[in-house]
Amino acid sequence: MKLRTTFKVAMLGATLLATAWVVMAWRSGMWLSADSRVAGADPFTGDGFSSRKKIAHLPLGAVAHLDEGSGPPVVLLHGCPFSAFEWRDILPTLSARHRVIVPDLFGLGDTPVTLNDDYRLPRDVQMVRELLDHLGVPRADFVGHDHGGATVQLLMQAAPERIGRAVLSNVEAYDQWPSKPELPYLRAIVNPLSSPLMFHALQFEGVRREVFSIAVHDPRVLSDAILTGWTEPHVSSAARWQRLRRFFRWQLDPTISV
Repeated sequence: MKLRTTFKVAMLGATLLATAWVVMAWRSGMWLSADSRVAGADPFTGDGFSSRKKIAHLPLGAVAHLDEGSGPPVVLLHGCPFSAFEWRDILPTLSARHRVIVPDLFGLGDTPVTLNDDYRLPRDVQMVRELLDHLGVPRADFVGHDHGGATVQLLMQAAPERIGRAVLSNVEAYDQWPSKPELPYLRAIVNPLSSPLMFHALQFEGVRREVFSIAVHDPRVLSDAILTGWTEPHVSSAARWQRLRRFFRWQLDPTISV
C-alpha cells in the first residue's frame, strides 16, 4: 500500500511538472510556425532609446536603424546578443560632429525578420552595403564590436572601398567563440528542454544580472536600464525568443558557415 501511494504521488508530481513545462514552452513560442514575423509587427523595444529607430526598406529586407547627426559618416555595428542600444551613451557625443548610422544586425534588436530568415554574417555584410546605398553614403568609417566587428572584417574583404577607417573591439573569432563562460547559457537557450525555463527566468532582474555579468569587467555597471536594454529585445515576445534560439543554433553548429 505504501509503495502504491508513493508511486501515485510520484506520478502526480511528474504530471504537474510536465504540465508546467508545456505551459512555459507554449508561452516561450516553442511551437510557433517558421514563417512567424519577429519585431516587424511589434513596437520597438521599450528601453527608452529604441523608439528613435527608423525602418529602412532595402532589397534584402527591412532594417531597424538610427541615423543621427551630420558630418563625416560613422557606422556603429553592435555585438551579440545586443543591439543598437549598445551605443546609447556614445551616440550623443559622436553625433555632435558626425552622421552616425547604427543598424540592428539581422536576428537581433528590432530589425524585422521571420523565424526562417538567414541571420548569418554574410547577410549582415550585404545589409550594411544596401543600407549605405539607401542613405546615400558611398564610404564611411566603421566601429565594430564583437559580432559587428566580425561583420566589418567580412566587409573589408567584400567591399573595402566602402570603408574609410575601422576600429575593432573584442571581435569574434569563431574558433574561440562562444567562450567557456558563455557556452552553458547558449546551450540552455538552444536546448528545447531548458529553453522555456531560460525564457521565463530572464524575466527576473537577478537572473539577468547573473547572466550578463560575464559580459563586463565590473558587474556594478549593470544598471537596471542596461539590463533591460540588453534583455528585452529577446524576451519581450515569444517570437523574439525563438529568433534568439535560431541565432544561437548557428553559433553552436561548427558545420554551418557563419
